[in-house]
Amino acid sequence: MTSVLEKAPPSGTNQVIVAHSFPQGVGLGEIPNLGTVVVKPRGQGRGYEIIDRISLAELLSVR
Repeated sequence: MTSVLEKAPPSGTNQVIVAHSFPQGVGLGEIPNLGTVVVKPRGQGRGYEIIDRISLAELLSVR
């Protein structure tokens, strides 16, 4: 899974991954129930940066 999170999507696009849990070793930290984690890929073998964690309540309030 880490290799998927490290890889940038094609220019001008975003990638959405929906999951109930992540494999051991994927360091996304605590994710709120029904929450979202926004990551920025750094490139293959270079990891990724966690940009934000968004709760369901925050996501529903976006206009």
